[in-house]
Amino acid sequence: VAAQDERIRDHVSFVNVFAGYYDAYDFFKAISSRSRFYGDYVAPWDTDDLTQRVFRNHLIDGLTSDADRDLLIRVFQNEEADAEAEVDSLSSEGMAAYRIIKGVPFEEFDALARQLSPQTTEFLREISPSTNIDRIKARVLIMHDRADRLVPSEESRRLSEALADRADTYYTEFSLFQKEVQLHVDDDVTVGPLNFTKEAFKLFLHMYNIMRDVS
Repeated sequence: VAAQDERIRDHVSFVNVFAGYYDAYDFFKAISSRSRFYGDYVAPWDTDDLTQRVFRNHLIDGLTSDADRDLLIRVFQNEEADAEAEVDSLSSEGMAAYRIIKGVPFEEFDALARQLSPQTTEFLREISPSTNIDRIKARVLIMHDRADRLVPSEESRRLSEALADRADTYYTEFSLFQKEVQLHVDDDVTVGPLNFTKEAFKLFLHMYNIMRDVS
């Protein structure tokens, strides 16, 4: 997003995006529905607690009503046992945020998101690389682990797709970091010696492309 800014974009040589998102709206949709999606497919996604916490806090901060905000802070941040009994007092906007935070089916997210505050909608637009992707002049290198629980790798695929007409875009998708580098580990993810070698070589090639730009 910063590299798109006209004040500096002519002075940015390259951007290396590691486990980033392309569109914050789609990212929030993935978090709320615990789904990863791309094109015609939708699949379950096990989301990291840190992702859930940041997502929840942004939605609460964007509420128009102080009363809604205070109640959802009690429900989700303070975890007050009696606060859940008061959710019927929420406005339509507050109830939409409440349901989205609790988690909704993939196909129900869009209707609820339309009830969120204009400032939340604008916030999602402003923090999305997708909003002004055509303004970036720097070379873009993208890397993502397929088992990432912080951000689904489909976000990086969408970013790569948006820049597909540029010959200087470099995209690498790994199956390496979650287990072998111990980043938000999922015990079910394993990489055998042969695949580890292949994945390590992809990492080497990606880092070579970064260092080539640095030099």
